[in-house]
Amino acid sequence: MIVSAAVAACLTAIIFVAAARGKGARSAAEPQSLSKSDPASEMIEKLLGVPELSEDADIALLNLKVTPGMPAEEKDQIIADCLKTLDLWAKTVALQTGKNLHRYHANPQEFKSEAEWRLAMMCTILGQDFRLRYDPRLTSTERQNAPNQQFFANPHSVFLTGCLGEDRIGSCASLPVLYVAIGRRIGYPMHLVAAKEHLFARWDDGHGTRVNLEAANAGGFTSHPDSYYRTWPKPISPGEEKSGGYLRNLTAEESLAVFLTTRAACLQAGGATMPAINSAAAAYRLAPNLGGISLALNTTLVNTPSDWNAAAERGLRELEETMMHNRRMAERMSVNPQLPNPHLPGHPQPGYPQQVFPHPAAIPQPHHTTHPGSYQGYQNPHSSR
Repeated sequence: MIVSAAVAACLTAIIFVAAARGKGARSAAEPQSLSKSDPASEMIEKLLGVPELSEDADIALLNLKVTPGMPAEEKDQIIADCLKTLDLWAKTVALQTGKNLHRYHANPQEFKSEAEWRLAMMCTILGQDFRLRYDPRLTSTERQNAPNQQFFANPHSVFLTGCLGEDRIGSCASLPVLYVAIGRRIGYPMHLVAAKEHLFARWDDGHGTRVNLEAANAGGFTSHPDSYYRTWPKPISPGEEKSGGYLRNLTAEESLAVFLTTRAACLQAGGATMPAINSAAAAYRLAPNLGGISLALNTTLVNTPSDWNAAAERGLRELEETMMHNRRMAERMSVNPQLPNPHLPGHPQPGYPQQVFPHPAAIPQPHHTTHPGSYQGYQNPHSSR
């Protein structure tokens, strides 16, 4: 679902900041009206101009920055509100996990590891206290197999604005991103991972503890081994797994490229063809060898006029030549790690775990409900039980 960068003269200004009109990203109930024009974002263009995106960049901020459908005049405030909500959720997860940790120690055989228990706690807290759920409009088999124009019609279903907005909905495109963003804020070694046409989250400390966290379920905690994703949702051949980047931890650049492919699909579904091509082009520019990126570029081009296709092909050739030149130049440059980081200014990571236990009175009373598939050992410290 993605494309390449400077696709000919008409694609010189690389993307982002959808100037959609309407209510914005705070409610997912109303489909977004995506603008036919898509003004270039200076910040994103600078990001794409650096050789490498910093690995400590906030994955949530990257996702929110390229979310389509937000009115330009409200975008900064919407992003700030989403990040504030995310920080509150992370503090709540950290606090309640700490208060319930004795339950794991009392019955550790119920889980394979403490990491698995902690992930189960996170899913349970998000579902019970914050009513987070998979978008019910995308759960039917018919909708799962719907063409992109239908599946990606509502950006809230596939970006963090749906998870963190009033509707509290997500999908396999956004829920894993939320799990990774919250986990990292707490101090968990979380990563985003791609299967074919699917995303999931992973706890991987690099020392043998590795737990996959699936988001496409009715709620609660679900974990599958890597072998599961070699056949679901689409088969992955050994060659594709080796060369396409499937089933391994994604870098920050690759994660952003995935978000851009999703953005491209949303823009195309909304009829904004040229912005969709620009977005897919930017994804290709970031991660040309990642599985699905080239396919996404082709997908956005398939219904465009032949002259656009020709321009895009010329642009891709020019892009490849430029990338090769930049890489040769980069190899000659010395890197001083003491210099200021020129990359996208990421949302500063809060001081978890040092500050993970605020006073309970500082955390608003969460809504407590029964959540199918949740870990029954969890006890909300704010409940009267």
